[in-house]
Amino acid sequence: MGDDGYCYVVPNICGLGHFVDATGECQRCHGPCVNCDSSAEGDCWGECKEFALFQPYTTDDKKGQCFCEPGFGMDKETMECVECEGHCSHCDLFDHTKCGQCEAPYQPEVDDNDNVIEPLECHCPWNNDPCHRPEEPGVCVDGKDEDGEKCECHSSCYACPIGATEPYDCLECGTGRDFEEVYGDVKRCSCKAGFTYNNDMPCSECPDLCGVCRYTEVEDEIVCAQCVDNADFPATGETSSCQCTGNLIRSADKKSCVDMEPGVNCGGENCTACASITECTACANGMVPIGGKCHCADGTYEYIDE
Repeated sequence: MGDDGYCYVVPNICGLGHFVDATGECQRCHGPCVNCDSSAEGDCWGECKEFALFQPYTTDDKKGQCFCEPGFGMDKETMECVECEGHCSHCDLFDHTKCGQCEAPYQPEVDDNDNVIEPLECHCPWNNDPCHRPEEPGVCVDGKDEDGEKCECHSSCYACPIGATEPYDCLECGTGRDFEEVYGDVKRCSCKAGFTYNNDMPCSECPDLCGVCRYTEVEDEIVCAQCVDNADFPATGETSSCQCTGNLIRSADKKSCVDMEPGVNCGGENCTACASITECTACANGMVPIGGKCHCADGTYEYIDE
């Protein structure tokens, strides 16, 4: 909206990953997005930066959100996707310094009661570099024995006695797994909460908004068994995806449901009320919602100053 009372659009001279707001100022797109209309997370036009993936929010698949792929997180200074920091296999999609899971054999720091200390930091339990379990006669570590010869453990293990290839023979768990008691002193390395195994391969992350999932060999896919709090399966009975209930929307990291913040995480710029992440119902600056977005009202027009 210009000083003369008319809506206007300024050509994007701000460069990739930025947009021009209603005052003519350059602003950053949300996350690792290259081309956007506003800083709202669902307002990206499908082009993402390197090591980022696009998830559409609209039925025509043209607009949605960019987020860093697994093993990467966003550098808040450059808005680029970079590798997770500090021996971390999974980090916050929008902050590469916030670790969510350590890569084997690194382990999270714990307090005197064995509770994981937040924020999570990964350390080597044997205090050596590069980190590895010390060679022991008769022990297979990361596919090699004490002489450097190839050996084999169950795929869920990082270390096991040589020749012991069952899932209950692990001495150390592989990435994304923790010991789980089966019965008595018998333990196995199971995937952590929010992850599931994929045909005995490394643990894979559950779908968006899913707290418990499982791999089905027949369909060769991961399906959700239980949604996170404040999310549920669609009324159609489909179990491939979870949806937030009520007026909540999916958080940026896709792991929880949060309140809508018009103009921040829903509706786009100039939006003051949302019905969903892509549908605005009220606008500021004299604009009106049309087709879920804010547009100039009757009697005003878009002016492009070349």
